[in-house]
Amino acid sequence: MLPKFNKSGNLPKGIHRARFDEIRDVFGSSSARRAWLIVQLAKIIELAKSMGKLERVILWGSFVSDKEFPGNLDLLLVMSADFDLGKLDLEVKRVFNYFEARIAFNADVFWTKSSIGYEVINMWLESYQMTRDFKPCGIVEVIIND
Repeated sequence: MLPKFNKSGNLPKGIHRARFDEIRDVFGSSSARRAWLIVQLAKIIELAKSMGKLERVILWGSFVSDKEFPGNLDLLLVMSADFDLGKLDLEVKRVFNYFEARIAFNADVFWTKSSIGYEVINMWLESYQMTRDFKPCGIVEVIIND
């Protein structure tokens, strides 16, 4: 269960795990902009999962805040060590190309393979738990295998 927003409009610092339906209910329904972005997020996750190599999805930024009109989606996809970008069809490849994902889904999609190690991934996740004005904030991990 996701915690309540703090007085700054952000989740408390930490990695908060939630199922997609809870994420949709909390972050994807309070404005037309949010409703559109949650559809884009669903498409990204569906495409990333289609290869059977998706291990983690992490969300941060304005979408996981209480802003009525978040600018975009910010997410990290962690793929299995044997993920092969060369074996993707064109539609799925758009998710893993930063510029194409930005245009197609209004999302800043970053991705890596789990083989870089959890120490490096955890450093990334720590940096995502800071707002642009250097205040601590929470991020959300989508529960993808349930």
